[in-house]
Amino acid sequence: MKRALMLVMTLMMAISFLSAAQAAEVTLAVRMDRQMQNDGNGIRGSFVIHSDATAAESPLLAALANAEFSILRNAQDDQWHLQIFQSPQEDQQVNRTELLGKDGSVFLRSDFLPDTVMELPGAATLISGKLPVQGDNPSISGMMVSLFERARSNPDSWKQAFGRFERQAEIWLSEFASDPVITRDESNAVQMKLTYIIPEDKVRAYIVQLIQSFASDPEVLTLIAPAMSDEERNLYLNGNLSAYYLEALEQMRFEGGVRFEKVASALGETLSTTLTLPLDPAFTRCTSCTFSESQGLISVILRSEEMTCFLTLPGSMEETFSQEQFSSTLWAGQIYSEKEKQEQNRAVRFDISKESESSYDEEAQRSHEIQRYTAEITRDVTALPEGIPESAIPEYADRHIDAVVHYSGKAGSNAPTTLELTVDYQRPDLKWTAEGKIRTSSTWPFLPFDPVNPVNVAEMDEGALGMKIAEFLMNAATKAIRSTESN
Repeated sequence: MKRALMLVMTLMMAISFLSAAQAAEVTLAVRMDRQMQNDGNGIRGSFVIHSDATAAESPLLAALANAEFSILRNAQDDQWHLQIFQSPQEDQQVNRTELLGKDGSVFLRSDFLPDTVMELPGAATLISGKLPVQGDNPSISGMMVSLFERARSNPDSWKQAFGRFERQAEIWLSEFASDPVITRDESNAVQMKLTYIIPEDKVRAYIVQLIQSFASDPEVLTLIAPAMSDEERNLYLNGNLSAYYLEALEQMRFEGGVRFEKVASALGETLSTTLTLPLDPAFTRCTSCTFSESQGLISVILRSEEMTCFLTLPGSMEETFSQEQFSSTLWAGQIYSEKEKQEQNRAVRFDISKESESSYDEEAQRSHEIQRYTAEITRDVTALPEGIPESAIPEYADRHIDAVVHYSGKAGSNAPTTLELTVDYQRPDLKWTAEGKIRTSSTWPFLPFDPVNPVNVAEMDEGALGMKIAEFLMNAATKAIRSTESN
């Protein structure tokens, strides 16, 4: 249930902000997104979750249900500080939980976990921990995270700058094509299948070549350089580090090479493509990753010795989410290898729809933008990866989710923006409603806690981590101040 709760909240917020990022005009959603990324703005708010769930049904819901929490967040330079607490009386804060983003990690302290500071690895730290780095050579993890954030903020410029590298890759790929195979589809139409197998040493050499090209291309540098400090530019945009990248890549195994398949019509029109990347389990914990595109759908299949995970979604997903109204479908699932875990196998379909409306309150001089989302989650074996039987997927109770995202604010790029979020979640045996409200505001003195002697979550075994989570939930269930026992 913990994963379901976080998945739903994250999914709805992600869709909302993805819509904001793709919007052509500066809507309230766009403005808030920008304000939240600006260190000069703080965030104030509150949230409450209503539910009748018992601890046996959902420990997380039972611990947090019907208890209102306040939220404060501010930032300074590359650090941020989030506080979640209860205020039974004015100027009183109890049951505090704090998160501090610092040096690529996130530190947590909570009244529900006394005398303990937990270190949760951030994105850069997670990547850095997996990358083989030799001697004093710099890790590229920080660059990878920075570039991702930069690309998200200006996708059109990045597509233009890197478009020609895609064309160069197509030319390079043609060197490894096998003889075409002529087949026919279900309607007896002629098709041609091309297969490309690229040896692993060629893959490594081409990656290094691309890095060198990026580092010497003025248009690419215009996009990359502003995302880095002077020190990072001297390290990451230095062509003399090519040996480091090759050295790092040589520690990764690409057993069997990279495989690319393309199916074309008799007229040369591309009907489908499939790219299979062999992965090094010691590096990624996975054995392969397959990307395919066919009939307007994009599929990603990630395989490991323990499980197979898949995601299938429309290729126009970003464009779809930017629209004021849409209906879309995506598929996802996980299939375990061990028989003992196969009751947890899932293959589900998400039917998501969105409606929007905008209005202006003349009396309050305040604009309003409301987005309403509906999601139906059902068992569906349509997109199961090849080789997995339908019988491997157990029955699954349908879920229904309704979410309302309401932005409001007065005119002006620096005017505070308010976001109100309501999510209703239903399945046959469980229901809950989450309500939250946050507002951008002027910031206040940055006074985070000192993360002394943190316990690194990445170094804990599952048993020890489970005990910490259970302690947190038990204390929250006992200490949280509740306004009511039911919705």
